[in-house]
Amino acid sequence: MYLKNHPSGLLKQEWVRNLRLYAHVAEEKKELRYNQLKLFHTENWFKALVPKRYGGGEWPLTELAAFEEAVGWADGSAGWVFTLCSGAGWFAGFMDEAFTRQLIENEKFCMAGSGEVGGTAELCDDGSYLVSGLWKYATGAPYATYFTANCLILKDGIPVTSASGERLIKPFCFLKEEVEVVNSWNTLGLLASASHSFEVHEKNIPAVRTFEINAVNTPDGALYNYPFLQFAEITLAATISGICIHFMEECLELWEEKKDRSGQKLSQNFMLKNIFKKQMTNLENARENFRITTRMSWDVCKAGKPLSQNQLSQASYNAQYLVATCRKVVNELYPYTGLTGANANSSLNQIWRDFQTASQHALFTKL
Repeated sequence: MYLKNHPSGLLKQEWVRNLRLYAHVAEEKKELRYNQLKLFHTENWFKALVPKRYGGGEWPLTELAAFEEAVGWADGSAGWVFTLCSGAGWFAGFMDEAFTRQLIENEKFCMAGSGEVGGTAELCDDGSYLVSGLWKYATGAPYATYFTANCLILKDGIPVTSASGERLIKPFCFLKEEVEVVNSWNTLGLLASASHSFEVHEKNIPAVRTFEINAVNTPDGALYNYPFLQFAEITLAATISGICIHFMEECLELWEEKKDRSGQKLSQNFMLKNIFKKQMTNLENARENFRITTRMSWDVCKAGKPLSQNQLSQASYNAQYLVATCRKVVNELYPYTGLTGANANSSLNQIWRDFQTASQHALFTKL
């Protein structure tokens, strides 16, 4: 299908072949395969958002979002791993410098993490923390070398409060050997993203492995000045858009083979062609608005200026609207895929399941 700024233009053909060739076995094994992960490491995708001063890519937000859509289009689970694990690498811009240089040296560098406050950290007399907890949905957990997680800070078992009276919460970074991965990822789709839970049992963590997402304290570029909420919405929305595009293309391939009751190919069915055209137009418009507001907000941030509330609202709105549009597109087209769409062994069904799972992310619920 013809689509402006098609995501395929950002990926080498061999990358797409690699990611799709192993997609089914990766889903069966519930982990990305060796050759897929080798591509991530060879191309330094896990370091895409690590500051340049550490040898990372420090990709501009606009380039990042476009590439996330492209990898999501190639394969949903691979796209989810790229977005969430490279996103965790973004935290390197706020961590202790000596510790960060040490972790980046790992040739298998990959960060996973969870945004929930799933643990507690008891402040010890020497300034370190005794941490315990359980955190869900750490994408890429089996191949992560480091994990990030939020903890409620305690002193003598009592929650520590900030100057404003709120309970103090801090993010921590754990080494792989300090973490126990809990195989809990049993969702409808994105199975190969291996977004398992992880536990930490009474580990003493030095203070240098806590950090604060505060652009004032980082010497790095504009990427680390961009507000975290809108950053997360944009990156996830881009990935979901890529999965949606892949689904639409698989529908077209199916309709070239499948016939309606009259014996006519579905691809020639007038009603279905109009439905598809309408949904593609809706997606095009949502993608364009998303790209425009993302670029505008990034340009403001890149210029060293704070984003206004209106600019933040527009960035959020168009990310949310893109995901809502993708939902409508997929849900409108799926009923015309028949039993092929319902067959768990078909590529079309896998893409549909990946989409349904990705679009359930908490950032895109209306509650």
